[in-house]
Amino acid sequence: MAPRPFRPLYGWDGPEWARRLARTLAVLAGGGLVVGGACDAFLPVYVTGPNLFTSAGLAPDSAAFLLLYTAAAFFLAAKKGSEELLEAGDRESPTAELFLRDIRSKKVFPTALLLSQLYILSEGTFDEIFSRF
Repeated sequence: MAPRPFRPLYGWDGPEWARRLARTLAVLAGGGLVVGGACDAFLPVYVTGPNLFTSAGLAPDSAAFLLLYTAAAFFLAAKKGSEELLEAGDRESPTAELFLRDIRSKKVFPTALLLSQLYILSEGTFDEIFSRF
């Protein structure tokens, strides 16, 4: 079977420009995570790092966006795969086959691990947002 191409937000049937925008924002958030982490690591303690949306800093804000993006991508792909599996009734659908292969190959555990690490990194952002309510 041919390798599956990388398609973020695979189950989302939105317009192509919105998918490209989502991919671009994800890449920028990944860069923000790297830059914010470097600022935290290499700037002196008395210098605060750059802020993006909250005063938690660039790295936690980027991690919060990546957490929401990754969760949406994972659950949309799982929903699309399960819907096609139910419609096909068997393994005729290529998406249903890929969905079953993903579940069998234990790709759920690395995704859960990624989500938990992104939540730990973005905890400052979520604390600040939820403290306003």
